[in-house]
Amino acid sequence: VLLFVNTASACAEVVELVKRHYKANTVALLHGKLPQRDRDAALLNFRAGKTNVLVATDVASRGLHVSRLNVVVNWDFPTNLEAYTHRVGRAGRDGEPATALSFFTRNLIPLAPALVALLTDAGQAVDPQLA
Repeated sequence: VLLFVNTASACAEVVELVKRHYKANTVALLHGKLPQRDRDAALLNFRAGKTNVLVATDVASRGLHVSRLNVVVNWDFPTNLEAYTHRVGRAGRDGEPATALSFFTRNLIPLAPALVALLTDAGQAVDPQLA
């Protein structure tokens, strides 16, 4: 599972939340404020399956390819639909089936029409409450 948040502080908060419910070594974080060696280690462990959940900012939304990644969660919805597209595009590579789950709150209502159009054009299901 690749779980996206919008800030480095949210990364730390969500990692701690996940650790309360699962083994500590099942989750790692990745954000731009980490030293490069820590970012590299987090990615290496995630790709190798040593961690099951990677909580990341948009530093992981482009150029990241993880084989067999089949779930992306937008814990924090991105600020624009281009970022959304890049985030959800991390899963389901190589024609594999995948799921993207996004938490979309009322303060994001202005993005709803464009998101519905994007999802509809891509042949994806749209929650009737969003449409």
